[in-house]
Amino acid sequence: MNNVPLHAIAAAQHADPYPYYAMLRQGAALQYDPALKLWLASRAEVIRQLLTHPAAKVRPATAPVPPHLVATSVSEVFAMLIRMTDGGTQQQHKAWLQQRLSRLTTTEVQQLSWQSVQQLQSTLADKYQLAADHLFSPGSKSGAEPAQATVLNEFIRLLPVTVVALLLNFSPCQAAIAAVAIADFIACLLPDADARTISAGEQACATLLAQLRQTTTGADWQLANLLGLLMQSYEATSGLIGNSLIALFRQQLLPMAQTNPEFCLLLVHEVARFDPPVQNTRRFISADCEIAGVLLPQGSTVLLLLAAAGRDEQQYQNAEQFRLDRTPTENLTFSSGAHRCPGDWIACQIAAVAMEFLLRQKLPPLQWQYQNLTNGRLPLFFHSDQPLQASQGVTE
Repeated sequence: MNNVPLHAIAAAQHADPYPYYAMLRQGAALQYDPALKLWLASRAEVIRQLLTHPAAKVRPATAPVPPHLVATSVSEVFAMLIRMTDGGTQQQHKAWLQQRLSRLTTTEVQQLSWQSVQQLQSTLADKYQLAADHLFSPGSKSGAEPAQATVLNEFIRLLPVTVVALLLNFSPCQAAIAAVAIADFIACLLPDADARTISAGEQACATLLAQLRQTTTGADWQLANLLGLLMQSYEATSGLIGNSLIALFRQQLLPMAQTNPEFCLLLVHEVARFDPPVQNTRRFISADCEIAGVLLPQGSTVLLLLAAAGRDEQQYQNAEQFRLDRTPTENLTFSSGAHRCPGDWIACQIAAVAMEFLLRQKLPPLQWQYQNLTNGRLPLFFHSDQPLQASQGVTE
């Protein structure tokens, strides 16, 4: 791949998109890309305005549900998700979810995270017929699978959903089922999902809702948004773990890494700013409005480059430096305003426990490439015969 991403959407999977983001920040506050037919916002203050402007919606007015899902059972769940809706009802539903999550404690999240780690360690050891303390050694990958599909990748992918499922009172068996089913559900949401993928997604959705009904008493919209928590944990939190692991190598932190919660939580928080798993999001302009001196006509779409905002010098001092001693401040990776992520602290706690566990393991030299996603920065690791250098990390 070239040193510069082809465009703003391709940046999410580029080996190093951050010089490109810096170039965008130095340009106009809002820039129009005629090829993508998108306005680009890369500065923190402009992105914050868009995240809180009443005319900037999370879905286009003409398509509150993706067209390919309209005639499916998944459409009903999608239409109730607070992350996919706006307005007074959305805020009422979000308040309920925030109240539900406020009952959880840091200790509870940490304990269930460690329980999930141990459960996955045992499950993966049995699956691959390995000693539990050698799960991530070079011999742990299956020759029948692609090189990227290592035990490490499976651990990182399954852990967050497993923890969130346990937090929702799933049994360990139900949590294991949910961790697999959520992948099918998410796959069917993609615009290019074919009939078979959509059918599998519908079945996964029915399975997850049935499990939620066994553990929770609530209205349909409440169950839908608990399913939404599982969905958000699957990619975003997994990406946070993967990118934190990469940061240990790229920032040459392994010599000073400490297997304690304090170090790992500081690491995860800085990664969420410096190399976030969610690189961008979109806003659809429902009425003519002016943002940063630019008139955005009704019907416009803006790509909010959240990862670019994370390195905005107007927002963070020495923004291009990876620092574990930063004073906590608002991180636009988790959005802002009505759609601020209510479970960001849970994601960070899960990722911190995962990193504390991984630091205790015998990790081999690794390389990685980023998945082909439009807004997520999720690495897939594979083994290398050579010691990993800070500059390594390949991408298609």
